[in-house]
Amino acid sequence: MAKEKTKSFFRYDKPPQKLILFALGFQRLFFIIVFTAFFIHLACREDPVGKYIATLQENIKHPLDRLDLNKEFLCIDAIEKLTSHADDPRVVPVFIDLLKHSWASYRVKNSAIIASGYIKDLRLVPSLVSWVKSVKLGHNPTNCKSAVWALGEIGDPSAVPDLIEVFVVKKEEVSDWEKIVPHYPNEPNYESLREQKRQQTQEIIEAYSAIRNEIINALIKIDKKHDIFPLADITPIAELLKDSWSSYEAANLLEIMKDKRAKDVVQEISPKRFVYEKRIVQNITSPFFYPKTLAISPNGTRFAYVETDDNKDFVVLDGINGKPYDGRAGNIIFSPDSRRFVYLVQTAIKKFFIVVDGIEKKKYDGIGGVSPLFSPDSKRLAYAAFEKNKWYFIVDDKEEGPYDNLGDTLTFSPDSKRFAYVAGIGNKRFVVVEGKKGKLYDNIGKGGLIFSPDGKRTVYSARIGNKYLVVVDGKEEKLYDRILSVPTFSQDSKQLAYSARDGNKSFIVVNGKEEKAYDSIGEDTPIFSPDGKRIAYVIVVDDKWIVVVDGKEGKQYDDIASTFLFSPDSKRLAYIARRGNKQTLVVDGKEGKLYDGILKDTFVFSPDSKRFAYAARESYKYAFVVIDDIEQKRYDGIANLIFSPNGNRVAYMAKLGDKRVVVIDGKDNKLYDDLVQSSIIFSADGKHVSYGAKSGDKWFMVLDGKEGISYDESIMISKEASFSANSSNMLHYLGLKGSSLYLVEETIK
Repeated sequence: MAKEKTKSFFRYDKPPQKLILFALGFQRLFFIIVFTAFFIHLACREDPVGKYIATLQENIKHPLDRLDLNKEFLCIDAIEKLTSHADDPRVVPVFIDLLKHSWASYRVKNSAIIASGYIKDLRLVPSLVSWVKSVKLGHNPTNCKSAVWALGEIGDPSAVPDLIEVFVVKKEEVSDWEKIVPHYPNEPNYESLREQKRQQTQEIIEAYSAIRNEIINALIKIDKKHDIFPLADITPIAELLKDSWSSYEAANLLEIMKDKRAKDVVQEISPKRFVYEKRIVQNITSPFFYPKTLAISPNGTRFAYVETDDNKDFVVLDGINGKPYDGRAGNIIFSPDSRRFVYLVQTAIKKFFIVVDGIEKKKYDGIGGVSPLFSPDSKRLAYAAFEKNKWYFIVDDKEEGPYDNLGDTLTFSPDSKRFAYVAGIGNKRFVVVEGKKGKLYDNIGKGGLIFSPDGKRTVYSARIGNKYLVVVDGKEEKLYDRILSVPTFSQDSKQLAYSARDGNKSFIVVNGKEEKAYDSIGEDTPIFSPDGKRIAYVIVVDDKWIVVVDGKEGKQYDDIASTFLFSPDSKRLAYIARRGNKQTLVVDGKEGKLYDGILKDTFVFSPDSKRFAYAARESYKYAFVVIDDIEQKRYDGIANLIFSPNGNRVAYMAKLGDKRVVVIDGKDNKLYDDLVQSSIIFSADGKHVSYGAKSGDKWFMVLDGKEGISYDESIMISKEASFSANSSNMLHYLGLKGSSLYLVEETIK
């Protein structure tokens, strides 16, 4: 009997089927375990939205829990982070609940209100409307103003009746300070209480005026989306014209609405000049106030400065004290839209960090090289920092680096989508665009990387050994002995030009093509016309100077000033030329009269390009303005020559002995002891003109020939002066009175 074969899992006489089945089964089990672990990880990983919500709930517990500053900033940071998760269904209910919390601090509530404007969810509108209407209950006016802004950003037309309702509120409905003051003069502290009442009344008038102006801006935004103005009932607004406290805002809104009824009502107002002062610094002479730190927002309505108390610095923003620090604070910067701000803090232990919109960022050994920079749309922020002997660029809270050194420029593209800077490793330099490093060079040229006006193209110059080249859109152009000018894009972004030198000849390069070579090329040329279709530059041939326009050489001169100018419509060109010891203005190739001198930087085209003006000097004694080749009255000096926006009017400053005068449309105004330099401003429609003047020891704004409220000598009141973007009848500027600094708003009718 044959011996039975031993059974074995491994059989060599047959294919290893059981082994294959076992391997496949093990493989399936392995993948099941891996995927199970992965999904468990996803389910158990940290939920950022839940984390931020928990932070708010932990720090805002009940009405008796007073928030300290650390808790406030934790809450504000959580609110900011939740804004970027608006698509999560838990976020909007949290904000609705937060807006109802009467015990949350005004900073936390204001952050939630502003965040609502960025989220733009219609469910937030009722809560925001409640905040707007709460101004009548004496709630914080800053929060009310922010709620108005948020409603404008959301753009819901259902909020319009409520906005108009608040706009037409009477003075007595928002100012109830009479109850503060005893009715009998013999009551204790009667005089101090009267002063307190006066100050509080002034403050609420200032605050409510700001709210009304914000309502105007919100209504404009909503009208752009839903065309609400033709349907709005202007009767309540027109009633405000009878109230001197509110008539200027009402008239402004009616004009913006451009309704026929509104026009008829506005025309009934007699010409007046309303002046409202908002005190932004109460004790400017205090040793705790740093006047050099004062920052005014681009729109002229917000302010910030540094104070110190008990050896601690803190930033005061719009009258609200920020967090105190043991070290130093400063370098305050507002965003282009005036809604955001950043400042630098140096701690007592020599650490540095920035504070953005009230939120502290990461600490470093140093911050600098270049100042923090907001993008043109104000949504992005970049700055440079130093840590452990290495440099970093921080863009949108993300570090880029490390680098051994940094260039002195950083820039956002005009559309804010891209960011660029120059960095170095060892002895090499390179350009970084949106985190992507370019090629290494021995050096990067002046100006660093330049974006085209449309933000789509880039250019910079670089050095390789002793040769230079230009890099356009990442591609290297030809090597030259020198690059003479900073590369320049045309306004339409289609053309690029620069000047270069090879050997003993210079030339310009347009779109990569070399033009005719000359002995030399003038500084700061070439330049493009505003429409990008024309190009001009200065050349030197046999010691004679010539302007080349669109490839055509002009007349020869002994010298040509480096400044020459295209008209706004791009059809005309003007420059200053010298023959012997005389100068002339050349316009469209035609020489004007020869003078002993033409004053530098006085030449100007009118906005419609039809007129031109400049200041000339005769016998090196008298100065005068020449308008369209017609000489004006002689003075001892000329400055600040400008046309009105419509081109119909001309104004300039003149010197007569030891006095100063503003000349408008050829007529001398009143003589003053001094004028604020470059302070002449026309309104957009050209109907109004203002300037700063000094008489004795007082300064004031002169508006349409009439002097305004006087301020102390130590302030240049027109430094921040401007007409409102929404109205040609509203003027903003700064003024110092006593120890208080005011943001002044004037309205003329």
